[in-house]
Amino acid sequence: MNLRRTLAVARRIVQQFRRDPRTIAMVIVVPIVMMALIGYLLRSVDPERTVAISADVPTDTAGIAEAINAGGRVEAVVLPREEALKQLRGGEIQAVLLMDPGPGGEDALTLVLEGTDPTSARVLDQAVRQAFAQKLLWAVTVGTNIGGEAGEGPQLQVSYLFGGPEYENADFFAPALIGFFAFFFIFLLTAVSFLRERTGGTLERLMAAPIRRGELVAGYILGFGLFALLQAAGVVLVAIYGLRIHYAGSIGWVFLVVFALSLLAVSLGIFLSAFARTELQAIQFIPIVLVPQALLSGIIWPVSSLPRALEVTARLLPLTHAIDALRAVMLKGHGFGDGDVLWPWLTVVAFAVAFVALAATTFRRESA
Repeated sequence: MNLRRTLAVARRIVQQFRRDPRTIAMVIVVPIVMMALIGYLLRSVDPERTVAISADVPTDTAGIAEAINAGGRVEAVVLPREEALKQLRGGEIQAVLLMDPGPGGEDALTLVLEGTDPTSARVLDQAVRQAFAQKLLWAVTVGTNIGGEAGEGPQLQVSYLFGGPEYENADFFAPALIGFFAFFFIFLLTAVSFLRERTGGTLERLMAAPIRRGELVAGYILGFGLFALLQAAGVVLVAIYGLRIHYAGSIGWVFLVVFALSLLAVSLGIFLSAFARTELQAIQFIPIVLVPQALLSGIIWPVSSLPRALEVTARLLPLTHAIDALRAVMLKGHGFGDGDVLWPWLTVVAFAVAFVALAATTFRRESA
């Protein structure tokens, strides 16, 4: 091996990177920022798990809440029945513990779980049962008509607002992963392919033809959108029929949400490709555009449990709204007549339209 020739090759690589400060920033700065963000999230994010206690029988609800809070994993609050159920349906709390008069003279305990997140459901169930198993709490409730002998826990019935005991963690993560993969691959395909259109001179020739810019943008979006539709169909069908994911809503609504997200990825890819000169630079948009959305959009941590500044940031990301809509359809069985599907979907569509307009500005700049 000739050391001089080896060093010459290495020097050429270093000089090439020195002429591309964007690549240097991607290699050095972006990983540091991403690691800092991940570390901060791991240390500061604690998923909210709240159970509301509502009693229609004489009992020490404050004592029950205190015993549940003592476990440290769940927050317990005391709320009127209607308010508790309203917050449960709205996703503000994750469970309601109801105490009602039973037909046989014994008071009945029912734990109503929101049910879309199996992990939270198990933690809430265990926390409530553990609290009732404590002798201290039993001393609080033993004077009531709740069933069970001293030293035992009362009989607890569990019901689910959505889902059920058959739901697994894969069912909870599937809607988020469907949305993320649809967004990720279509964005990457569009950004790289459209860059080739520009660098290969195809776009310049089309701009010289008698075609309006709006027609040109729409044509590219429809062309890439066809592949987006095929990919969306493949991802959804494999998840539902191949992986046997439980779902409660209509597959048609799932396709509609994923297709809107894919069109957003197409328009975003066209827009951002204007700021790249090589395929490497196009790929460099992945850590800037996709990694923050993967961390903040609710795939790993619930958006509501993020620190306030990051929660606001997450609400500005289109993938957050797409995942909200997909989970509302697949886990809750909601459709476009429900606000938790319609409004997130409209938000994704609005993002797509906005980036279509921005993409048109890059056409004008290229032709200038």
